[in-house]
Amino acid sequence: MHFFGHRVVYEDITIELHEAIRKAIEEYGVTTFWCGGYGAFDEKAAGAVFRIKQRYPEIELLLIRAYLPKQRDQLPEIYDGSIYPEGLENVPKRFAISHRKQWMATNCDMVIAYIKHGYGGAFKAYSIARNKGKVLFTIGE
Repeated sequence: MHFFGHRVVYEDITIELHEAIRKAIEEYGVTTFWCGGYGAFDEKAAGAVFRIKQRYPEIELLLIRAYLPKQRDQLPEIYDGSIYPEGLENVPKRFAISHRKQWMATNCDMVIAYIKHGYGGAFKAYSIARNKGKVLFTIGE
């Protein structure tokens, strides 16, 4: 399960976000959540998964990195681990985030999305996931 959303969150989505995560766990058996770690939506999504882990300790939250971590880079405590997508090391740094989003949209099974407009990186990744037939939960509509 992956999260796609805008850098800015325009409303309180806490209840919808928690409900979508709970539904993914209880109805679809999701145990692994991916988060990009940038912007307000990613921050809210990671925090929601972290809180829900109290009730569902079997789930894990992974940070999908856009940049190869240096030895001094610490994984934020909220995450259980991280993934650096294969091949991303060959992408120019200025394109790393968009390539990471494309990798996530292609390699995830399900998406929880917060999309308020039809442009930008979150919308593009959401569109890729939709076109690939991924299960989509849209919040904030």
